[in-house]
Amino acid sequence: MKLFKKENRGASKNEVIKKLKYGSLSIVATVIGIVAIVLVNVLVEAVSAKFPISIDTSSQKYFELSDESIEYIKSIDDYELELNFIGTKQTLLNDKYYYLIVNLAEKYLTYMDNLKINYIDLDATPNFASKFDNAELIDGDAILSCGDRYRHLTSGDFIIDTAEQSSTGEETDPEYALNAEYALTTAMMVVTASDNPKAAFVDGHGESEVENLSDLLVSNGFTVTNQSLMNEFDKDINILVIAAPTKDYSEDELKKLDDFLYNDGKRGKNIFYIADHSQPRLPNLEAFLADWGFKISEGAVYESENAYTNPALNELKFIDANITLSAALAKFNAYGYYGRPTKIADVLDVNMENSIVLQHMDTTKVGTVGAGGNFVKDDSQQAYPYVAMSYTSLETYASDFSIVASNVLFADSLGFFEGDEMLSLFNRNLTANSDITMAAVDHILGRQNNLYIPAKNLTEASLALDLQTADIIGAVATIGVPVVLLIICLVVYVRRRFL
Repeated sequence: MKLFKKENRGASKNEVIKKLKYGSLSIVATVIGIVAIVLVNVLVEAVSAKFPISIDTSSQKYFELSDESIEYIKSIDDYELELNFIGTKQTLLNDKYYYLIVNLAEKYLTYMDNLKINYIDLDATPNFASKFDNAELIDGDAILSCGDRYRHLTSGDFIIDTAEQSSTGEETDPEYALNAEYALTTAMMVVTASDNPKAAFVDGHGESEVENLSDLLVSNGFTVTNQSLMNEFDKDINILVIAAPTKDYSEDELKKLDDFLYNDGKRGKNIFYIADHSQPRLPNLEAFLADWGFKISEGAVYESENAYTNPALNELKFIDANITLSAALAKFNAYGYYGRPTKIADVLDVNMENSIVLQHMDTTKVGTVGAGGNFVKDDSQQAYPYVAMSYTSLETYASDFSIVASNVLFADSLGFFEGDEMLSLFNRNLTANSDITMAAVDHILGRQNNLYIPAKNLTEASLALDLQTADIIGAVATIGVPVVLLIICLVVYVRRRFL
């Protein structure tokens, strides 16, 4: 009995030592595991703050940058850029749309060491706008600056409404698209551009206001003003825009245009003429255009074999080999609307060369627009591929024997830019009209800033799914993983505690 009891006491002592040994190890392992989890979270937080990392699970890839943006922003690493969002970060992130904008903006930090992003609370910094010409700023706006140059962006630049009007002209429910990448990358182009071109809209002869074109030029870094033919031309003007005048120009006024293009022999000036079916005959101005290779007739073109309800709406062919379009832009069509029939004529000077940018289809014919805007077809007309957009260059040698050129760019209708409320032709998420226009303007000015980044459709279903996915991933990362690790540690502790 004594021997048995002694052996039993010896076994108990070994058991205690064993349990103490494994229990201590499990406690140490648990502590190490918890410390490791904390350190990993701190490290990930620090790294992600400096180098934002995100996994884009959305079908539209809302948080990814296009190859065009990445290629461009890598070329401006010598510039120091600052992006200031108006509003606190948390407030902006709580908005279902701005959540996408903020996350996309921070994606730029992955590729740029020269970009700084700030969130400005106007209540805390009421004098912030004074640094930007006292711009009227509200929550959701943004200021992208580079030195003294800046670009003011609004929520309307980031999120655009792509809804078309119904066939009866009634309002339809809005359809939103994320345009933030185009807005941000284009703004970077503007504030880092080496030039600051100036466009002037000619007035005084019943010219039309083309608001969409003016806005497009401004968004691409142009200063836009008005210019009367009665006054001396501003020497800094790079391009004159003549939008469908309804009164003819005098010989003296046309000479001013010639002198502007001649520019004391230095050339380098440009005119953008926009015709329209609503214009009366303008013999002097039409003769000037004919000298530059544009022969304009009366009426409005229509595609005799198209399936559109409105015959004045026509799909256009892009055919200019001198202007390179991105692969993304090449997938979109351009459309004409009530275009005026125009052919390429013999030019005045042997040094002139015409290039067609956009052309109507081979089945296009000419009709008329009657009272009340009713379109009247004339199928007896012979079909012809009329010109929708074209430019003529006049090249000469400068005093240093370099080649200098002036250009006249032509478009066949106001409808190409404005359309009507039902068509929204100049909406860049639906057509290529605005981007091809800017590519043509940049080309004749010798600028290479044309960029095409399509907007990404937003729907309530996909957006809700993306936010839900983000919430799930966040919950798993911040709660699920630590809980699982803690359970594993407890299981290990319990198993070793009772070994």
